[in-house]
Amino acid sequence: MINLKDKDGQFQKMLICGIPGSGKTFFSKKLVNQNNYNVLVWTPNKHDFEDVGNNFIVYHNQKLDAKIARGEVVTRAEIQEDFEQFLIAGKSLAQQKLIDGLLIDELDLYYSSNHGNSPTMEFLITNHRHIPEGRGMFLIGITRKPQDIGTKFSGTCMHQIFFTMDEVNAITRLNKIYTNLGNDVKAVPFKSYKFYHKEIGKEPILCNPY
Repeated sequence: MINLKDKDGQFQKMLICGIPGSGKTFFSKKLVNQNNYNVLVWTPNKHDFEDVGNNFIVYHNQKLDAKIARGEVVTRAEIQEDFEQFLIAGKSLAQQKLIDGLLIDELDLYYSSNHGNSPTMEFLITNHRHIPEGRGMFLIGITRKPQDIGTKFSGTCMHQIFFTMDEVNAITRLNKIYTNLGNDVKAVPFKSYKFYHKEIGKEPILCNPY
């Protein structure tokens, strides 16, 4: 079982990567449940979290939900505002010890729509281990495009999980993280649900389905 706490008992960051259907969301839900974490979730794919328990709080913006239901286009500015409000709510809940951390699905959407300029996100990336002091809050990001994730987040993750990927830019990015990691990840059979676990300071390990 992967523990999101370090040796001092403080929560860390995790990035989960892979193509659609490779097992990212299933992995994240099982990780949260096995550790009995309470988590606030931001996701554009709310149907993926319909089967979760009360330890998951799926963030809803009723205005945007209604707009999507009507088939209307959500603007970049609306995504920015929605994400910022989610982060503010998550920070407050963690400070009150009502949640253990945040789960951000499709993290690359934040970077593509917000250019990494959210002051709250920047604060959390740097200071999440002190909210609240002595315990912190975890940050879990899920993405199909690790090459789009800012290095302030990906470069400081205690754990990175890689399910199979095939995009050239993604493979190139992973090969820079660790020699041949991208090539190895590409070779993982789709729907095998196997993954590589790269813990900071350690070699990647091929793991069986979680």
